[in-house]
Amino acid sequence: MARHRVVLTSFALLIQIQLMKGINLIMTETPDASLLPNTPGMKCAPSYDLTQEDCIREATAFGGTLFNDKLALGYWRNVAFGCSISTRGGRIFYNLNFRSVNDGTYNPVCRALENEREVTLLP
Repeated sequence: MARHRVVLTSFALLIQIQLMKGINLIMTETPDASLLPNTPGMKCAPSYDLTQEDCIREATAFGGTLFNDKLALGYWRNVAFGCSISTRGGRIFYNLNFRSVNDGTYNPVCRALENEREVTLLP
């Protein structure tokens, strides 16, 4: 029997439900931020985006790196809006294009969800 895991909050479902076999959709590792998986289309929930300053601090805590001590700041269509870490080298990106769609090679870094609890959905 396959098991699917998602994370819910007590006040709302804050991320798109994308059932993935055996993968947690949110992995909170700091009190202030959540690292989301590098799934196509994955992004932070509305109002859970980080500022550029917070992005540098939190993404670095998750193992992301700056290039020449600078945040990669730009307007891309394939990078999640806001803060994310590339799965190809770990570079930290900050995308200003709110219409962009994550192509699955970026882990969004979001403000931590409040009242998290993990549940298991059975097929």
